Amino acid sequence: MSLRSRIDTTERRRKLRDALSQKGFVRIMEAHNGISALVAQDAAVTLADGTVCEFDGFWASSLTDSASKGYPDAEIVSWDSRFRTIQDMLLVTNKPMIVDGDTGGDATQFEYLCSILERMGVSAVIIEDKVFPKRNSLDEAAMQTLENPQVFANKIRRGKSALISRDFMIFARLESLIANRGVEDALDRARVYLEAGADGILIHSKQKNADEISRFASEYARLFSSPANRKPLVCVPTTYNNTYEETLIEHGFNVVIYANHQLRSAYKAMKEACLSILEHSRGMEADAFCSPVKTIFDVVGFNDITSKDKKYAPCQAAAIVLAAGTPPKQMLTDFNGLPPAAISLKGKTLLQRQRETLFNAGIHDIAAVTGYRASDVTCSGIRTIANTEYETRYILDSLLQAESCMEHGFVAVYSDILFHEEIIEKLLKTTEDITIVVDATYKHHARENWKPNMELVVTRSHSAQRKRRLNPHDNTIVMLSRGLDPTAASHEFVGIAFFSAHGAEILRQVYRDSLEQYKDAPFHGAKHISQASLTDMLQELIDRGFSINGLEVSNGWIEIQNRKDAESAEEMIP
Repeated sequence: MSLRSRIDTTERRRKLRDALSQKGFVRIMEAHNGISALVAQDAAVTLADGTVCEFDGFWASSLTDSASKGYPDAEIVSWDSRFRTIQDMLLVTNKPMIVDGDTGGDATQFEYLCSILERMGVSAVIIEDKVFPKRNSLDEAAMQTLENPQVFANKIRRGKSALISRDFMIFARLESLIANRGVEDALDRARVYLEAGADGILIHSKQKNADEISRFASEYARLFSSPANRKPLVCVPTTYNNTYEETLIEHGFNVVIYANHQLRSAYKAMKEACLSILEHSRGMEADAFCSPVKTIFDVVGFNDITSKDKKYAPCQAAAIVLAAGTPPKQMLTDFNGLPPAAISLKGKTLLQRQRETLFNAGIHDIAAVTGYRASDVTCSGIRTIANTEYETRYILDSLLQAESCMEHGFVAVYSDILFHEEIIEKLLKTTEDITIVVDATYKHHARENWKPNMELVVTRSHSAQRKRRLNPHDNTIVMLSRGLDPTAASHEFVGIAFFSAHGAEILRQVYRDSLEQYKDAPFHGAKHISQASLTDMLQELIDRGFSINGLEVSNGWIEIQNRKDAESAEEMIP
């Protein structure tokens, strides 16, 4: 069941009457369970003139409901069972429904039927003027016994008296042509039923062409004092299926019901699939008759559930702060040898501020990989993982030291940056397996404080002329490195990267393979893979064909490389 089609029952009930008033013609498709109703609701075709053609509502057919349960169409299936089927369809759709009421039972039963359907949000019921138990009208061998017109008219009056709104409609289905009684008998019965309060007439025929119903339609208009008083006319072109809707409209029909097409087509496809499996002893060939499982997931709302699960569930991703390396000389001088994570900004260390930001963004599982002056890198709520070989094994190795944190995905964070929680929140919402945060304003800041070791990035959409566009850039990363020409790059890597659970598995697999492949060779910008940076591994992933997306920011972060940076950061901290 999908929640995308929620609708109030009162609003839904009036939809059919409103559509007839506004459009004058509606097309209705048979449905016999929830998924067939969803198919009918979503079906749409754009015609050559740009017109979108779709179904206006559903026909809850007794034939297809009975057949879907394995029973003949002879009023065998109880109304309790049919109500459950009708409710299944109403719950997952929002278009109006017309119910096939068979004979409607006796007058008292019909009163209750109308009352129940009205409360359910059904727009109309159509009952046929045959004696209970009816036989299907398209069965050539069946005996078709018509009800006394006055008895049937009384049933209509009783049904109308049970209603509490004007929105619910009762249509009388004429079986005169089915019983070979001719057009005149049908017109006589129509007159009686309309006088009894019927909201419209369905004229049924099993002829191969529309001549018979067309004659009835031309005479039908004469039953009314003026065109404004004329009540809707309904047809079911099952046997005369070569007749176009345009022709039916010209003859005065207001509703066309495609009464059994979904069930018939489903039966054929199901049978073909079964025979194919038996013939080939496997399921591959049967896929030609089947929709992909992911299509079914989408139609019935399963994808909505998983999307909401991700949206509302507590964050399972971890954060890994990379704080093992020895700082550059300038930082050692400016901060008395402290590692970046231990630098104090307005009374809190950089690591403490990172923890607060990550907590506010929903990440509570945080680990810091330590090395240089590890005893200084502590923070309540953050566990530490020691890279004891930090002097010879660099950032990439430190990251993989925290492999135990990667099961549900993770955010990798450099230890020398402050960042806003909004950046992390956006990362956690991404649908990509690997996303890194990149900043396009690096050229402006580089003029103020150029850093020769900047990790620069080239995206697929980068061009020399960065004009404003309506559509977002394609920020797929194609290259990133410390050695890129600044004039050729498009962004700076901020030092924050997100790996989904699948992205983390890709990282681990490629890392293990690279340890073997590059054990005696340089690894991108590093002399050896043990001395590789995170950007070296990201480039390796790109070279192997994995997609890495760039989340573009222009603010919301600051890097602490020296005393001046720290002072600027303190001015910004509330």
